[in-house]
Amino acid sequence: MNSAALSNRNKEMLKDAGRGALFGIGIGFAFRLALVGMPTNLLDWLATSVFGMVIGFALTLSIEFMTKLILLFLPSLGMCLSFHFLLDFMVGFGVFYSIAYFSEPFGFERENIFHYSVAVAISAAMIGLFFLFMGETEEKIRLEEENKRLAVLEERNRVARELHDSVAQALFGINLHLSTIDYLNKHQPQDLPKVIAQLQEMVVEIQAEMRLMIYELKPTIFVEKGFSESKAYSSLNHSGESRNNQGGNREIDH
Repeated sequence: MNSAALSNRNKEMLKDAGRGALFGIGIGFAFRLALVGMPTNLLDWLATSVFGMVIGFALTLSIEFMTKLILLFLPSLGMCLSFHFLLDFMVGFGVFYSIAYFSEPFGFERENIFHYSVAVAISAAMIGLFFLFMGETEEKIRLEEENKRLAVLEERNRVARELHDSVAQALFGINLHLSTIDYLNKHQPQDLPKVIAQLQEMVVEIQAEMRLMIYELKPTIFVEKGFSESKAYSSLNHSGESRNNQGGNREIDH
């Protein structure tokens, strides 16, 4: 692992620890309200906030560090929910017990710190499982979007190959036939109707291939857009084709 990747990981860990500090403030005030009551002065508010921030920051940073350290040697445990639950529980218990034992906030009695630490450890483990589930869900959504993008890219490449193999060659043939029309008109006018008929057949074939490609491309709209947008696109396309056909019929009538 290079230094840049390691630096990014450390920044992410510190960022997550900062979010954990905000959660910790809520935990601190929950204990304060349950054991002592509402803070009565500014000093109590600050003390409760600092205690919660320290708990949340240390708890989150310790859990992330221990998780990454263990998964570095045992990556197979990454998909094991019981591993994450037990690790979060043990780290949560150890961090809260250590800080609460030495700081004795809110008049904690040391014989009760064990029970409070168990409660915090359970909460930390459940919160950890929640964020793990959210992370897996986001990763699944990201992979689905990536698969859709790759499917669209593959379809575009397929169409490009077909255009090159069929339509491009047919257009090249038409260009060759067109280049001989002047010569035939001057020297072999009897062959001119045959060449024009061949050109018409080639144009009809190209139109048929293009219609087929457009028809095959329509399902990719459902990949890139929602069903309602695709239905609206299909309706507009059909109405445009109808207007073109009507215009062509009028020209024929004239």
